Amino acid sequence: VIERHLFVPDDERPAVGWSVTDEPAEGREVIALRGAVLFGASERVDGAKAGTIAATVDALASVGSCVSVADWQQWTTHVADDGPDVLLALPHTLEDRRGRATLSIGSKAELAAARIARQHVRRDDESHVVVVLLGCDTAVSAGEAVPFQHFTAQFRHAGAQIVVATLSRVLGRHAAPVAADLVGSLLRVPAGEGAALGERLVEVRRRALASFGPIGMVITAYGDADWIIEGAP
Repeated sequence: VIERHLFVPDDERPAVGWSVTDEPAEGREVIALRGAVLFGASERVDGAKAGTIAATVDALASVGSCVSVADWQQWTTHVADDGPDVLLALPHTLEDRRGRATLSIGSKAELAAARIARQHVRRDDESHVVVVLLGCDTAVSAGEAVPFQHFTAQFRHAGAQIVVATLSRVLGRHAAPVAADLVGSLLRVPAGEGAALGERLVEVRRRALASFGPIGMVITAYGDADWIIEGAP
């Protein structure tokens, strides 16, 4: 499965009640990425192999400009100041003390799914944003008490055109290089020579499967796979 569209029952919809999200249509089907990447990772990513986070930052910097943050306050500040068009998180997923599905980056900087808002995604209505969440179960409900699927719903409601997430648990040492490969594959598309998101995602999944095994089978995109992605000129 390359593309998913999330159904959220009425009693589980965000408090905003409604939202408007861009979808590809004739004449406005291109997402032109400028190469500005905002990156945040849980310190657990370095747990199995020290230096994994730094290596990921270096890989991202080789294909665009990359700002790495350690908490969600820094995240929202850079969204407002810089307007990045690729938001990449390698989070730890957990249930907080109130039983809410939560993303953790840095040293236990937590963001509950219910608190994900526009300020975490885009600074204006003209922005096109791709969100990549490569942590454990970021696209799968873990039961009624911890509805992890709400991460994708909330980021979409907050204005992301595409949310790439995982259908199962993943290892940080695998997620990091796959994430860098995914972002690189999107940013390396020459301007004027766009490629469909679905095509790029298939290629990334094949490489991930060949190099790291199961993670290549659990990456999926919420949004429309027909968006045409173009990198910076």
